[in-house]
Amino acid sequence: VATYAPIETGSAASLVYINGPDSDIARASCEPVPNVSTPVSAAVLIYTSGTTGQPKGTLIPHRSVIRIVQERHYVQITQEDRVAQVMSPSFDVCILEVWSALTNGAALIGIPKNKLLALRQMARILQTERVTFLNIPAACLSQIGREDPGMLRDLRTVFYGGEPADTASIRNILKAGAPGKLVNAYGPTEGCIIAICYQIENLEEGATSIPI
Repeated sequence: VATYAPIETGSAASLVYINGPDSDIARASCEPVPNVSTPVSAAVLIYTSGTTGQPKGTLIPHRSVIRIVQERHYVQITQEDRVAQVMSPSFDVCILEVWSALTNGAALIGIPKNKLLALRQMARILQTERVTFLNIPAACLSQIGREDPGMLRDLRTVFYGGEPADTASIRNILKAGAPGKLVNAYGPTEGCIIAICYQIENLEEGATSIPI
């Protein structure tokens, strides 16, 4: 609730006063707003990529978001972690990045997309910001494996997915000093990001693919 005033005659726009001592907001209660959500209430509306046909809107309930950010067997985020946020808000993986940090008391570190694509700048940011959790596209991980395979060694957890990563690049990363956990993950939007995943601990020389 706020006090409104017309900006100009004939205009549909309104000016909202929020700081005035006589505004409705100033007189409003500071008590927390009652929580009317349930586990099945919609938390996110996001569109699928359309790889199996025409893109469609998918409603993700609160319980699905909680499932991927709390008490997960594949990764535990704590108050000591510093989670990188590199994915676009229009991409479902952003939910994993943002809410893994915010629901566990961890720091959320925003990294611009142009830095993600420039490996030297990316490596500098990971080091200076002391990032511990990173989720990146498979293509980016493959590039790291080819050009700077040791740049992830200080991270506690690295997730990747979206498509198969180059096995030679993964092997280079493992040899150069892998992060604490390197995880190949897969999941459709309807499954809320992660439906299945595989922690990569070693890779045979003749391997041509990586399990999920």
